[in-house]
Amino acid sequence: MRDNAEIWHVWRSNPVASTAAVTQTAGMRRLLRDQLAIPWRLATEHVLPGLTEDMLHRPPSPRAVGVRPVEGRWRAELPDETAVPPPEPTAAWLLWHVEWWWGAALASVRGGPASPPDAQEWSGDLATSVGELHRMHDEWDAVLRDADLARPCTGGILPDWPLSRVAAWLNVELTKNVAELGVLGRRFAGEDHPM
Repeated sequence: MRDNAEIWHVWRSNPVASTAAVTQTAGMRRLLRDQLAIPWRLATEHVLPGLTEDMLHRPPSPRAVGVRPVEGRWRAELPDETAVPPPEPTAAWLLWHVEWWWGAALASVRGGPASPPDAQEWSGDLATSVGELHRMHDEWDAVLRDADLARPCTGGILPDWPLSRVAAWLNVELTKNVAELGVLGRRFAGEDHPM
């Protein structure tokens, strides 16, 4: 984030354009943080509390992909993305997926390389995964609060996009994954407690 002296210097050189740029940045920052808050609230208040350990590895269909222990570590099965119909993920796979792409986005903000999906280990259980998601959310929210939204993010899973575009993508991806987890949770809860 620009410090106050830099903002003041830029503003003095062109007060009209500089005020508009700062206002646009502040507006974009607020918009991205507000968008992040929507799926996060859905996740933390409704979806994640409704999941159980028993639901995590339950296959939603015979075409399911999940996470499996491999040499003492939880690894995701990588789906054939060209399959028709596409494979359906387990809740554990979806949690792994969020940990992977959110970690990759954070790595790109830090300027480091993202972990490829076949190297990404899953947390291993519901409580640990939820804790990891909370940690990632808090770190990402701090990025949105303080970082330069125009700076390019490199080394991640996305092209060299500016942080604002990565953040917009992340908000959509989080919304999608939380919705998928919610569908699985409600479906399995209904199967466990039929009317």
